[in-house]
Amino acid sequence: MKLFLDVTRITMIYLHIIAMIAAAVSIVMVDFLAFNRQGSPALARMIDRLATVVLLSLLALWATGLTVIGIDTGFDPHLIAQNGKLLAKLLVVTILSINGVGVHLYVLPRLADGGQRTALLGSLTLSIGVVSAVSWGYAAFLGIAKALSPHLGFGGFIALYALAIALAWMVAVLIVRPRLLRPRGLQKAQAAIL
Repeated sequence: MKLFLDVTRITMIYLHIIAMIAAAVSIVMVDFLAFNRQGSPALARMIDRLATVVLLSLLALWATGLTVIGIDTGFDPHLIAQNGKLLAKLLVVTILSINGVGVHLYVLPRLADGGQRTALLGSLTLSIGVVSAVSWGYAAFLGIAKALSPHLGFGGFIALYALAIALAWMVAVLIVRPRLLRPRGLQKAQAAIL
C-alpha cells in the first residue's frame, strides 16, 4: 500500500507541475496576443481557447493538489491546521481561483476587443492582473518553500504574499502602465512583431 501511495503522490506532483506549466504558457500567450495585436473575432477565439486551457489547468491543479493533501494528511483537520504553509497555499489558490472569475468575466472580453485596450489599464483591471500574476507565482513558491515553514508559519507566508502584491501593484502603476500608455512604445512593440 505504501508503494502505491508513494507512486500516486509522485504522479500527482508531476501532473501538478505539468498543469502549472500549461497554465503559465497560456497566460503568457494571452498577454502577448492582447498587447501586440488588434482586436478581431479570430483573436477573441484564440483568447477564449487559451482561457479554457487555463481553466482546465486550474482544475487539474486543484485535483492533483487535493490528492497530495489527502495522501499526506488524510484530510485530518488537525494536521492541516498545524501546517501554516499548506493553509497559506490553500488561501492563495482560493484567491487565485476567485480572481480567475474576474479575469474571465471582466478582463478577457476587453482583451479580445482592441477598442477597449486602454480600459485595461484602469485600476480594477490592473488589480485583477496584479493579483493573478502574484498569486500564480506565489503558489509556485509555496510549493517549494517547505524549509521556511518552521520559520514563517501561516502569518509569515501571508505577510510575504501581501508584500508581493503591494510591490507588484507599485510596479504596475509606476512602471508598466505608463509604458503601455505611451503610443510610441506600443507602435514599436507592434512593429517588432510584424
